[in-house]
Amino acid sequence: MISRSGRSVEVVNLLAKVRSSCATIIAITNSEDGPLAREAQIPIVVPIEMDHAISVNTYSTLAATAGILASAVVGSWDAKLAMLVSRAVEDSASVIADWQAQIADSRWLAPGAVYYFLARGSSLGSCHEARLLWEEGVKSPAAAMGTASFRHGPPGDDWP
Repeated sequence: MISRSGRSVEVVNLLAKVRSSCATIIAITNSEDGPLAREAQIPIVVPIEMDHAISVNTYSTLAATAGILASAVVGSWDAKLAMLVSRAVEDSASVIADWQAQIADSRWLAPGAVYYFLARGSSLGSCHEARLLWEEGVKSPAAAMGTASFRHGPPGDDWP
């Protein structure tokens, strides 16, 4: 089970069901004092400070931990892959200042502008997730739609 706090109602309800089935619970969480970590037979607590906006840090560390665990289980995790993951994190840290400068100099991120995230087919779910993250993280209006809708415009008079 993977949960940032290990306290959500879905996780707590699932713990009760799993407990009665005698299954082994492997928990990946950011909170060592949550019910998930306390009740799991194998708790993996990722020691990252909780973020309280859109939780990019905590969700990212949980996803990376789950990926590393899956790689280890199937036998593909090794020293080379560990080095590549570590290097990717280090390389990202070294370019953040450059990314921030590029964003500051960009006219693309105009205050008050509306942003459109476009996709088609099975990518539409990711498009809607990008819109949600954009609105929560950037605090700027955004719209998500299929490419055909964007090309032809949505119905109604409210099209900007």
